[in-house]
Amino acid sequence: MNNSILPSYYPRTNIHTFNIVENLQVTVTETSNPFHMPVESLFSMAARINKKRSFLFVSKVLGKHIPVNPYTPLLSGAALGLLLYREMGGEAGGDTIDELLDQAVHGLIHPLYAEEAYRKLLAARLTLPRPVVFIGFAETATALGHSMYNMFAGGASYIHTTRPLLPKYSHTGPEMT
Repeated sequence: MNNSILPSYYPRTNIHTFNIVENLQVTVTETSNPFHMPVESLFSMAARINKKRSFLFVSKVLGKHIPVNPYTPLLSGAALGLLLYREMGGEAGGDTIDELLDQAVHGLIHPLYAEEAYRKLLAARLTLPRPVVFIGFAETATALGHSMYNMFAGGASYIHTTRPLLPKYSHTGPEMT
């Protein structure tokens, strides 16, 4: 079986082929890699019993399916936060954004340095140039969104959607449930 998900308009950068099981081969086309990380440090592939998609990307940085250093998922969200910060035109104090990104990547590739890199990123105390609301919509996204939000000392809010505390209205007024 050959699974290929590739719109024809994407520029081909790096092509990775994964032989997952006997008849299952998946080709992944890398079109952008802002961290310049080897894809093997980000995920591995697994087979699954599903008619719609017989393969699964298993993250090596989110800490959801395989054990990872506890600081690796925090660092992965912080690194994404740095990309957003750079896109928004934010400026760092002592270290440049690229230096902070380099430290994040080093910690993601070498988990023994994940805690040190994460603490260094938090110490930068970045404030977003304009207000941003981070919203986590699913189990994985709530953790990732929160770790992105946590990267900033100001200018950010966070909402998660898995267990919202919604007001329940009654004849006596709203109560939280």
